[in-house]
Amino acid sequence: MAQKVLDQQAESNYQALIQQANQQFEDEALEQAKSTYTEALLLFPERSYPAEQISAIEALLDEMKALADRQKRIDELIALGDNFLETGQLDEADTAFNQVLDIEPGQLYASSKLTQIQALKEEAFRQNQAKYVEFMAAGDQYLNEKDYREAVVAYKTARGYLPNDAIANQKIDQAEKLLREQQMAIMTEYNKFINDADRQYNAKTYDRAIEAYTNAERVNPEETYPREMIRKIAKIIEDNKLVEVNLDAVQVLANTTKRFTFTPVNVIERRSNYIIIKAKNMGETEFPLIFSYGSEAGRNGGFVLPIPAHTEYQDYIVRIGSQYKWFSEDNDWFSVTPENGNIEIGLVQISRGN
Repeated sequence: MAQKVLDQQAESNYQALIQQANQQFEDEALEQAKSTYTEALLLFPERSYPAEQISAIEALLDEMKALADRQKRIDELIALGDNFLETGQLDEADTAFNQVLDIEPGQLYASSKLTQIQALKEEAFRQNQAKYVEFMAAGDQYLNEKDYREAVVAYKTARGYLPNDAIANQKIDQAEKLLREQQMAIMTEYNKFINDADRQYNAKTYDRAIEAYTNAERVNPEETYPREMIRKIAKIIEDNKLVEVNLDAVQVLANTTKRFTFTPVNVIERRSNYIIIKAKNMGETEFPLIFSYGSEAGRNGGFVLPIPAHTEYQDYIVRIGSQYKWFSEDNDWFSVTPENGNIEIGLVQISRGN
């Protein structure tokens, strides 16, 4: 009798648990339903219904987790794609949004972004094409002007807009080859002037040395040696001064003449005389400076100095002792006349060679 009552109580509890679990299942409270079905199964382990429901719930939970993981990955990829799009990394953004479509074909947001990216890529290509044409044309112009260094830069810039472009690569190779040949020719001519300049310097023929160093500097402005040697010669000449004709800076306007007077140099020392002039261009264009000398009888001679478009003081050294009228006459004045340009004259000095 007591066993029958226990069995009835167990059945009643079982049915109540099944009813509760079914309601929880319908309400989609799956974890609670699984727990309640498990309690019912403990009362009657041999009954299949609770076990079947538990298996169904576990399958639903697995599916829900998979869907949640899928959505999380989609959200991550969309956020990544948006960030790439915002920073202009179109290829990376394209990859991210295509990965979204691999997970969820037809996903509307990713599809719309891919359409936007395609439009941006097409516009970028048009702009890159225009820049490519612009820099290729610049490269061709530099090539025609024999400015091969700038041609290489322009062609490489053009290639940056259309990577791996065969024509740009061909132009780069051509310009680099011509640049190497040009540099070799420049160095050959430069070394020729330097060898001559060094030989004249060692022979203490300073005016010819300066002329050769100046030519070397003109051929290859990037080399500092010629200017260093010109300064060295200027120091030698300056240290062997005989007469300081002028020390204070004087500005002379274009097409006007400024005269400086001095005591004539001793005739014994005239043949070794050098004139050193420190001057700077006050404008932006080059012009000639007419330098004259003479005596009470009038002008006896002179020379012309090319004044470059340079805003710093330059040293000009002339071997005036080789001019007949200098060593044969008692010259006592200099004058400077800048043609079509303003100049500032600093030091004017008569020196002797070593």
